[in-house]
Amino acid sequence: TSALGARRCARRALSWMVAQASTGRVPPRRGASRGGGGRRKRCTRRARAVAAGDGGAHAPAPEWVAARGGLPFDCTRCGACCSARGRDEYNSVFVSDAEARAIAGALGYTHGAFVERFTEVVTGDVPAVGGGTKEVTRRMLRFTAEGDCPLLDTTTKLCSVHAVKPVQCRTWPFWEELLVDEATYASEVQQVCPGSSFAQGDGGAPLVPLASVCAQRDETLAWEAALDAEGAAAEARDSEGDPNGLTAEPLPPQLLAAAALPLVAALAALSLYGGA
Repeated sequence: TSALGARRCARRALSWMVAQASTGRVPPRRGASRGGGGRRKRCTRRARAVAAGDGGAHAPAPEWVAARGGLPFDCTRCGACCSARGRDEYNSVFVSDAEARAIAGALGYTHGAFVERFTEVVTGDVPAVGGGTKEVTRRMLRFTAEGDCPLLDTTTKLCSVHAVKPVQCRTWPFWEELLVDEATYASEVQQVCPGSSFAQGDGGAPLVPLASVCAQRDETLAWEAALDAEGAAAEARDSEGDPNGLTAEPLPPQLLAAAALPLVAALAALSLYGGA
């Protein structure tokens, strides 16, 4: 339970460190520039329970959830879980490279333009399998100054990319750290989401079956492990001199072809030189 307790605080701690870094109170990591992703920040955070290769996927359901046969939940489309509004744990939305590409396509952006405008890369410490900690790197959405997810339509309070939203958003509130006990669920979910009330009868939310709750929890754990593996691969590329890291974007074919030509011919091929 100590690991789960630490994980419960992770989103809040990471978000606080990101905020500190953006104000200059935490120095950015050396080599902070990463292509297509804005500044990269060094963010030491309190430990998450899930390190790559660990995390209890397919673990038994928490007893208090099993006793209920599942949990009531129905999205009321209020947008509360998509806005920090003073709750730092709600402004850490991580995205995989595949998710970033899908969201970019849905919004009509190129992958590079999307990650440059809407995301940043953060680095922090998580528990390592066998003890100690290890450093992981993840890409996260950059929230607005008002504390809203950049993908939230603030007029309708709906996600602008609902069909391709990240796993983290799709499986909330059935995350392992939120299911650790009933008190945690009450304070971190039910105080935020009116659709998670245990109220019965008229106005009560429909019950999400226990199997579905556990499946969404396990999907989130697997997704987090994949995020950390993706970040580790990017770190390896970074150490080998690849400046693109997490945001490697293929060069256009015409640019690759022009690179093999003499200078004047290359400029002409790219329509940058019209000749004498």
